[in-house]
Amino acid sequence: MARNEKRAVIKYLNLKGLTLSEVSSDMKVVLGNDAPLYATIHRWIAEFQRGRELTEDAHTALAALWCGLQQGVCSMGTTNVNARKQAGPSHNFMRQSVSIQHGSGQVSPRVGPM
Repeated sequence: MARNEKRAVIKYLNLKGLTLSEVSSDMKVVLGNDAPLYATIHRWIAEFQRGRELTEDAHTALAALWCGLQQGVCSMGTTNVNARKQAGPSHNFMRQSVSIQHGSGQVSPRVGPM
């Protein structure tokens, strides 16, 4: 089971009203050794109670946002792969590709060559 699927289960069981220990024991019964650690379940329940909606990692969510900005089509073709290689680590690629204006809450694609 993928991490985001486990997080969705944690979110569901928490919304259902189960306590942290109940969520942990339920997941251990069903998933066995593949169940997340108690501390991980605790962290994600806290995240969801703070209002987090997404179950994906932050970099996955940012990539999905970037794809949405590309008119609903995620084009990870040769051009983007080459640009990512030139930019270095993936966070540099995303930083160069997306302009985030702090304080305004707006994210917009950068216009022009990278």
